[in-house]
Amino acid sequence: MRLARGMSVDYKGLVKKIGFQPKNGVVGIYEKQYSQHNYSIEIDFDKKQICYGNLIGADCKTTQNLSQDENWVVLECVDRLLEKGYKPQNITLEKTWAAGHGTSGRLDICVTRDDGSEYLLIECKTYCKEFDKAVAKLNKDGGQLFTYFKFSNKADLIMLYASELQGNEIVYKNEIVKIEDDYRTGDVKDFYEKWNKLTKDNSFMRVKNFLANMICDNLKDGQQI
Repeated sequence: MRLARGMSVDYKGLVKKIGFQPKNGVVGIYEKQYSQHNYSIEIDFDKKQICYGNLIGADCKTTQNLSQDENWVVLECVDRLLEKGYKPQNITLEKTWAAGHGTSGRLDICVTRDDGSEYLLIECKTYCKEFDKAVAKLNKDGGQLFTYFKFSNKADLIMLYASELQGNEIVYKNEIVKIEDDYRTGDVKDFYEKWNKLTKDNSFMRVKNFLANMICDNLKDGQQI
């Protein structure tokens, strides 16, 4: 995440905006409690680390530091998922899959069903330029997301996601591809050729019933949640 262009970055102000507060009796650490999950996330500004707790998994820890703007997008996205009811134990950061003699690239966020199978794959980008480049790549040949999906082949939704602080509000945008059954056969090229080239934008949090794997589109027109 970043602030709007031309503004200096105030990350402490940013995390306060999404509900983080200074931890009692500890200097330099902010935390947020998620009462519905009996869970918390901490940000250590002195050590420049994000602690996602013991339930959110991670195949690597490169997004758990404060060095990259994209890491703040990941944090804000995870916060949004938890606020909307997704379970911390169903979230994995920097998901990798076995590939040839090594592993795949690292997907920013993978949300699973309760049985552990992949449900939602999210690639986070900084707002505007990097997000727009990723969308262009998605429309050109499927980009990273199509490759990640083919490693899994089980997800129902794949998403590009970006957010930033604009004034006193955090805004986000996304592009979502809903997976049809015939997308699961063949390779990335086959997937791209079968895809109808349509995405759903700003419908991320309409994924309301996680266990039933359904997209709820009955929100009021124009409502952003």
